[in-house]
Amino acid sequence: MPPWLTSEQKAAIMSFYVEAQRRSKLTDILQAVDHIIPLVGISKETGEHDVCGLHVPWNLQIMTLADNTRKGSYHD
Repeated sequence: MPPWLTSEQKAAIMSFYVEAQRRSKLTDILQAVDHIIPLVGISKETGEHDVCGLHVPWNLQIMTLADNTRKGSYHD
């Protein structure tokens, strides 16, 4: 988590995890918080590390654990 995040942005990050848990309980389908741009991204084309995402609210999304596992650290 970058040190320059505000307390509101840190709270927004926590809300993703709370919401993922809520959705998991509601649907009985495990949910996960995904980094849209992976923290250590690997190109599908070359297989090499080529991007670094940040642990910030605008780089997070909720998806099923199965989809998150399938996605892994790869990006388009």
